[in-house]
Amino acid sequence: MSFLFDLLRGHNPESLRAQASKFHLELHDRGLTGVPGARHIISTLETNHTIKTIVLGHNPLGDEGTAVLFHFLSSNWARRHIRLDSITINSCQIGNFGLGAIAQYLDGNQSLRCLFLQNVSTSYNNGVTRLTVTRGPLQNEFNPSWNLASALTSALSNSVLEVLSLNNNPQLSDTFLFRFLPNLSAPRLRELHLSAVGLTPISTPYIINFLANNGPEHVTPVTGYQLSLGQKFTKIASRRLTDLRLNGNALTLPCAQAIVHVLKTSNFSIRHFEMFANDFPVPASHPLMDSNPSTPPPLDSDDTSEMTWPELKAHMSAVFTRNHILTSLASSSALQLLGPSRTLLLPPLHPNTESPWRLLPTEIQLQVLSKLGPGLSPQQLIRVWSFASDRATLPDLYQPLPSLFDQTNVRKTREQLREEWLSAVGCDRFEWYASWEEDLERLMSIR
Repeated sequence: MSFLFDLLRGHNPESLRAQASKFHLELHDRGLTGVPGARHIISTLETNHTIKTIVLGHNPLGDEGTAVLFHFLSSNWARRHIRLDSITINSCQIGNFGLGAIAQYLDGNQSLRCLFLQNVSTSYNNGVTRLTVTRGPLQNEFNPSWNLASALTSALSNSVLEVLSLNNNPQLSDTFLFRFLPNLSAPRLRELHLSAVGLTPISTPYIINFLANNGPEHVTPVTGYQLSLGQKFTKIASRRLTDLRLNGNALTLPCAQAIVHVLKTSNFSIRHFEMFANDFPVPASHPLMDSNPSTPPPLDSDDTSEMTWPELKAHMSAVFTRNHILTSLASSSALQLLGPSRTLLLPPLHPNTESPWRLLPTEIQLQVLSKLGPGLSPQQLIRVWSFASDRATLPDLYQPLPSLFDQTNVRKTREQLREEWLSAVGCDRFEWYASWEEDLERLMSIR
């Protein structure tokens, strides 16, 4: 009887396990070695096109096996029939050659959202995984050269990847960061994990310039941290980044103070930031050491140079709250503005149809409509108006039902369509503009 009730309620355990296996390929620590192991994975993917997530951790695939697997995934057949959302390939003894194959797969990929490359060069001995990271010479060296790092950043910029984890790769060090961050302009990247990758204080100027993505053009400089070699960062480098993790490195307290200063003055997207287990002291007698205050300190002071780590954590909490409010405001304002803009800006089907509104100068029309979009920058307003006034962006009146046999043609939910539209018009984030503080205060006083 319990089986019948579970079946009627849709909680049949066997059914749930079967459904999970259709979309999730779990091959963690299965002893898959080299090219034969890669061919085993490929044969599984060829017979099950519905798989979205593969977990390949702790299999000694090596460079050769990784290259075979990702060259297959990069083929025209695989790109048409296999659309993976997430790949976890931790501790698989991958070197530069394997990373090059992964970068080739990422380039132009329009399905993969999450890529986990943690502890990729762990050594193996007779098929047994050593859980400690070796710091000596490795059979497959994972230390990307300048060209390989450039290829990786270029591939990321031409992909839809949202989560990238490079945790526990201490051999990367500052050198990789110098090559990686200045050229990174991944349009969809939201989470970047760089914990335990061997960063030291000399990486600080690259981190703060990467984070200073969304503020006034002339940001207040952080004393003592300047870029060398005249390097410049792309303006959209981390504009959509909401989560950055730098745990377990050798960054110091002045580094943390400089980063928090930049987060406050020049970044309006980060809502989660971790920098634990780095080289800075925490005073044992400090009242904030073991507790987070319920009321974060105000953001009136720009000076973070004298703050301790607990004080910086409290300060960051206020910054994240501000960023969350501003991001929500931008998204809701864009959605609120779209409907009236459609009605008032879309050209009429019959040219003879005139209304008093259309007799107004265009500048006055846009000025009136801008009041419906508080928290949107002028560029964001223009993008929403351009979308609303284009008849080609109207949805089709008749949409065919998806085929039951076509696994790739799945109808998207209203929430997914909303998120895609906000991303397309650049309103899934807050963009700095000169009068944003006055607009926010006016809006809060009305509410």
